[in-house]
Amino acid sequence: MRLTGELPAAVREAARRPFVGRRAELREISARAMAAADGMRQTVVIEGRQGIGKTALLLRGLEQLTGYCQLHADCAHGEAAEQLMSHADGAGQPRPGLPVRGGLLTVVRAMIEDTGAVAIALDNLQCIDAESAAEISLVLSALQTAPLLVIVVAQEPWPSDPADEPQVAGLRRQLLTGVNVSRVRLAELSVAETGQLLDRLGSTASEHAAERLHRYTGGHPALLSVLLEQGLTAAHTAPGDLLGLFDPLAMSILRAVSGLPEPSRDLLAAMAVSEEPWPLAIAGSIAQVEDPFEALEPLLDSGLVQWAPAETVAPVSIRYPLYRDVIYRSLPAARREVLHSLAASFALGTGAWAHRIAAARTAEPTLAAMLEQEAHRYYLGGDSERAGTLLMWSAAMTVDPDDRHRHLVQATRWWPTLRAVDWGPRLETCLAQWPPSAPRSMLLGLLAEVDGRYSQAHALLSEAGDLARSDDGGRELLADIDLATALVHADRGNADAEYQLASDVLALDDLPAAQRGWAEYHVADACGRMGGPDAALQKLAELVPDPLIDGEASDRAQAGSQSVRLWARGSWRLRTGRLREGNADLRRMLRAGDRAAVDAVTPLAHAYRAYAHFLLGDWKAAEQAIAQAIAALSGHAVARLRIPVHAVAACVDAAAGRSESATRHVHAAQRWYADCGPEDYAVFPAVAAATAAQARGDYRRMLAALAALLVDPGKSGSHPWWWQPLHVEALLGTGQLGAAQRALDRLMALVGEHGRQSATVTWLEVWLTASRHDENKARTRFEAAATRPPAPNDIPLHRARLEHEYGRHLMTGRNRRAAIAQLQRAYELYSALGARPFAERCVSDLEACGVRASAAAGDRADTAPLPVLSPRERRVAHLAAQGLTNQEIAGELYISAKTVEYHLGNVFAKLGISSRRQIAARLGSESGG
Repeated sequence: MRLTGELPAAVREAARRPFVGRRAELREISARAMAAADGMRQTVVIEGRQGIGKTALLLRGLEQLTGYCQLHADCAHGEAAEQLMSHADGAGQPRPGLPVRGGLLTVVRAMIEDTGAVAIALDNLQCIDAESAAEISLVLSALQTAPLLVIVVAQEPWPSDPADEPQVAGLRRQLLTGVNVSRVRLAELSVAETGQLLDRLGSTASEHAAERLHRYTGGHPALLSVLLEQGLTAAHTAPGDLLGLFDPLAMSILRAVSGLPEPSRDLLAAMAVSEEPWPLAIAGSIAQVEDPFEALEPLLDSGLVQWAPAETVAPVSIRYPLYRDVIYRSLPAARREVLHSLAASFALGTGAWAHRIAAARTAEPTLAAMLEQEAHRYYLGGDSERAGTLLMWSAAMTVDPDDRHRHLVQATRWWPTLRAVDWGPRLETCLAQWPPSAPRSMLLGLLAEVDGRYSQAHALLSEAGDLARSDDGGRELLADIDLATALVHADRGNADAEYQLASDVLALDDLPAAQRGWAEYHVADACGRMGGPDAALQKLAELVPDPLIDGEASDRAQAGSQSVRLWARGSWRLRTGRLREGNADLRRMLRAGDRAAVDAVTPLAHAYRAYAHFLLGDWKAAEQAIAQAIAALSGHAVARLRIPVHAVAACVDAAAGRSESATRHVHAAQRWYADCGPEDYAVFPAVAAATAAQARGDYRRMLAALAALLVDPGKSGSHPWWWQPLHVEALLGTGQLGAAQRALDRLMALVGEHGRQSATVTWLEVWLTASRHDENKARTRFEAAATRPPAPNDIPLHRARLEHEYGRHLMTGRNRRAAIAQLQRAYELYSALGARPFAERCVSDLEACGVRASAAAGDRADTAPLPVLSPRERRVAHLAAQGLTNQEIAGELYISAKTVEYHLGNVFAKLGISSRRQIAARLGSESGG
């Protein structure tokens, strides 16, 4: 591979930037290159907005080509055909004697004759000149059956313009039509790819920063690169607070704005005062422009704005928060005030209040009182996020220290329901500027806790407790501080301190329902951390009998703790293997009338339900639950909950064969754990990585993934049912039978008298027996296990693994007929689940027995695998189908009758029949097979 000639400066600059993602697009370029090399011209058109990474993809695509001579031109520099020809010999000069018309065709033909395949790369195709368009059209027309790959980059939008030269319009038609054309439209980078970009640039920024930067830039590669190059990745600072209006990036955005017509600038300013999309008609009314549609067109062409005309209200918005931030901060204060005042009359709910606050020049006690009243109304309606937001706005709008203190005290009383609210770094900055007080320190401590800064959270909550006791802050405030501190002790793995604080709170009389519920939770949680999942359930049953949890709440005060109790019992039931009961509890919790009390753990509840569905074999329900978990993370403040959500998503995707998605989720879980994970959350990325390795059949990686849990029991004690079966399996898979026996003994002790997950234990126990080559004992145990009826909490995948292992055992015993039947049964179970990787390995074992599976592994197929008979088996089968006896067949083939009987047994097993009369029909359906 060689790239001839001197590359343009913009291209060289794009080549220096780190490259991440774009795997599907690169695969498409490779596929087209392979097809072109076979002698059929192929075209790839890369489209996208300015700065989206088109040139970078073009260069990376060219880098991966092998056996191609490459020509490159940037149409924005004029005379593209001359650029291509000047690079043809690597000397930077056109070849002498070339005709003016058809010169490029002559050059390309000569290169194909000399070197074989040729790649032509054209950047900024929308700028191409008419003469070059004609030359390139001639090449495309003449070399349709040549080893030619054409890769072009065009900026979007690239509309067909009636004013285009005929040559340009003709080239456009050639490039964008035909079966040998791929149009690749580039979108922004994902959050994961943003994190990779951070890594490539050597940044030590956290997963928090990657998520925030992605949200701020929309994942636009050029915007990300500029911000990252300026070092705007501070973990707890909004990028907009660091980006000044005189930064080159901000100035380039403002230059684009200044070049717009005045009505377009007015419409853009109206959009900038709102973080939410406006209907175009409303945006036009706020901007006071006569024709918003006419004003919108230049904004769309500039790429600053996006519009959804197909939606009911045709909303418009500034494309990226970064653009909006720069444009908003460039507006004069008086202009902002007017626009916010106008917007307040159109906005709804908290949006209207936000505009009223933004339009206020100074603190307004009347407005603060109205906000406080509205906050209470939202809280009573169960909308804790808006209630907390309005309450903090109220505190910010008052100048009376007593009023502000009262607002903060109210916020601390609501803290169990407000922990989920993502107020971001600005609230933390605001609170830090207010005078010291117990509620202020408590709220700062909670903001640190949900962000994963546990040591800082503990120090702030200790400060809050000291201030509350010295100022006689009241019993209820002290109880809130103690419960928040118990939460931090749980995060830090200090179960003794968690138990003591929660018990002290529980000993108080007349506790509010939500406080009592969370105190009960932390007492049970501490017991579970110290004594295992069953100890947590036993303690919870002592505190709150099951009938009280199962009954309907008698009044609103009781309802305040009902969802918390359901969360406590459901989550620990799942961790003890009571999958169905735990799943039912969490379903009731998510539907409870007082669900606001558990908003802080809602994503985790969805993730637990997804894992329960996954283990119980309802993988569609698992996918739906994990989608709900991911949706619940949007705007959620508790950072650590991203660890289990991504981990469970990895497990579901890995077992279903979606390996790339599983890998992304594993990496996300690992990154979030490294960034903000409590010690006991180590189990989630470990299980995710082990399950991904399990799906690949890589037992050594399974062991490596679980290694951290073996070293430190504190990292795994709360979820033994999640990882111990994986550990036994990994040891068996790597042949460590002694260690596997010890691990299995621990798992069986965990099972104890409950009998939960009996299929799991049986599968591992019988596999261990078979691995020790005790044929008689293994055979007896396999037969007993295969006929045992399923238990309520059995795991269907493990049942399928048992059937599969039984089939493999029969293969080693040379019992092919029984082995095939057993493997087919395992294949059916895998297919019913959608467990593609496991089904594929089962297919391989069937093929080793001479059976070909026609249905794709893991697909739900109604037909069984089609058999492949050996030549001798087929001859015996045809003779038997003609009615010959075993003796007659033996005489025909010069073999013994016993051998005929053996071959017929294999034929019956492979064809799935039980009598000689069925052979003819089955062979007929397999014609020629």
